[in-house]
Amino acid sequence: KNIVLAMSALAASPLPLPPPCNVLLRTKTSLQSFKVTGGQTEASLDEAPPSTESPCALLKFSPAGDVAVVKETKGTGDVHLVASDPVTGSLALGSSTVLEGTATVQAADFSPKGTFLTTWQRPSKEAGAPPNLKVFEVATGKMVAAFNMKNPAVPGVSWPAVEWSSDEKVAMRIATNTLFIHRGDSGWEDGNVLERVSVEGIKQFSVSPGSSYRFTTFVPEKKGKPAKVAVYGFPNNLKTALTGKSFYQAEELTTQWSPNGAHVIVFTHTTVDTTGQSYYGSTSSRRR
Repeated sequence: KNIVLAMSALAASPLPLPPPCNVLLRTKTSLQSFKVTGGQTEASLDEAPPSTESPCALLKFSPAGDVAVVKETKGTGDVHLVASDPVTGSLALGSSTVLEGTATVQAADFSPKGTFLTTWQRPSKEAGAPPNLKVFEVATGKMVAAFNMKNPAVPGVSWPAVEWSSDEKVAMRIATNTLFIHRGDSGWEDGNVLERVSVEGIKQFSVSPGSSYRFTTFVPEKKGKPAKVAVYGFPNNLKTALTGKSFYQAEELTTQWSPNGAHVIVFTHTTVDTTGQSYYGSTSSRRR
């Protein structure tokens, strides 16, 4: 009887309302911002949403959803950081921070806490051209670091090229045959390279969640040599991998970490299935 009464009381109590949700609608001619409010059964949209008259080429929310990176195709075409209004909570499209020199940006990604934004644009062939991989401080729009990155930004493969730990104290950046480990929360202007991990032929890497500062490196199969994935730890396990495995039939890698970073599952992919069993290539999974 006590259990039944407790369940009845719970059912009679109103459910807490979810927090408002910002929605950006991208059309062929404009970008509109809505704020969705209400309960689970009904929702209301702002009747007169703020909008721009320019189509949007790039759109991404920060992890907390309070900032959006927007790149319009008209005007200068630079990347804009649009923050939510502190009073209404709605995104203010008419008021934004412009990131200078980003007219040709094609990819952008936030750090876990939304403190930094990384952008990539095609490298220029002109002599003396500025670096094409940039790190901006979101609060100020200030560029705090810039690097050269020759490879195209392919999501899930070579992008994001900079990954942070969950607390943003450590950041890692991939380059040719090297993984750079930076102090992630400050000191970007000074280069702040803490360590360099040399991995011949490295194509991908992944930083674990949690506070363990573990990361994977992946070298694809090439010229009869097997692919190799290895797990390292910063700062004490950089010269010798914590674990690793070599295998064939692996051109690309997808990584899935456990929430605390203690375990990792890797999915290897090939574009061509040499066994002839699949037209779409092959996929295998391995747990470490």
